[in-house]
Amino acid sequence: MKQYRKICITGGHPTPAIAVAETLKSLHPDWKIVWIGRNIALDDSSIPAEEESLVRQQNIRFLGIRAGRSSHPLQIFLGFFQAFGHCLREKPDCIVSFGGYVALPVAAAGWLLQIPIITHEQTHGAGLTNRIIAGMARRICVSFRESMRYFPVKKTILTGLPLRRKLFQPVKKSQLNLDGHMPMLYITGGSTGAVSLNKILFPLIFALVDHWCIVHQTGRVSYEDAIRVKESLGAEKKGRYIVQKFIALDELAWLYAHARIVIARAGANTVGELAALGKVSVLLPLPWSSDQEQQANARWLESSGSAVVLSQQTTTPALLAKALHLVDVNFEIYKRHADQMRALMTHDASVLVAAEIALILEHVRKSPH
Repeated sequence: MKQYRKICITGGHPTPAIAVAETLKSLHPDWKIVWIGRNIALDDSSIPAEEESLVRQQNIRFLGIRAGRSSHPLQIFLGFFQAFGHCLREKPDCIVSFGGYVALPVAAAGWLLQIPIITHEQTHGAGLTNRIIAGMARRICVSFRESMRYFPVKKTILTGLPLRRKLFQPVKKSQLNLDGHMPMLYITGGSTGAVSLNKILFPLIFALVDHWCIVHQTGRVSYEDAIRVKESLGAEKKGRYIVQKFIALDELAWLYAHARIVIARAGANTVGELAALGKVSVLLPLPWSSDQEQQANARWLESSGSAVVLSQQTTTPALLAKALHLVDVNFEIYKRHADQMRALMTHDASVLVAAEIALILEHVRKSPH
């Protein structure tokens, strides 16, 4: 007989969390999922977080807390009381955390209410929040073997990085009106864009469109600047520079399938997607990422032979152009290594995480109260 369950998902990395939510909905259609997350983009900001929009697109109920993107004690304190109230009202059977400061107050509230907690670590190390949550969690799932050493052995399992299924199912035709006669260069700063990366790239666009059809996911902040760059191009070249604030998942799958090279940051999710899809890339990791996690992600992909890594602090437009040219002329070598990496990646991580959730719930059901 099917059992009704309610799962609460939380954390600062919504993309792998959504991948797990999709799998849970597919495997257990009778289960309910609620999501506790940031309802603001930044501390002391009135800008809504992109996370809420992404979650609601999945038909998942979103419950906001004002946790922000910092470890500020007042933010965490306020977030805790909001999270405690949500958990008390919703009474979830399990909390699934994906790290980040937003997860800490939710996990603490769940622990006090004796709700089982599972947490997932996306990076090659261990984020501060996940190191704290690990003490409260029944199970710790990790993306990479290197991070297992940071957590209790008996509670930790290697699942891989959950990726959205649609990334492996690209649509047949793009809606972006691309010039199909030139190789494609996809530029992305992640879900919110990357202002510093864009500033390095803008001076190169005029020359790059002579050789590439470019799709540039700019984020909200750099979008108008990118449009001005596009308008400065001649009529013939404008069609080779496609500017988008955000890329829908269907389009992203198509872009990954057709892009020759990707220029990107090195967030855990971006690097995981590049590896799993066998893409050749030029990476500029965020210099001030927590615990230098983007540098570690980038060096891991570079060590596979499928990527070139540049430092944002020392990279000029000319240096980036040189790196791109180097990768392009040696593309077959980089691509061979990228394909080898793709073969090594776990493509069913979301299923493995979902299985761990089901095991914990079954154990709780059988345990005497």
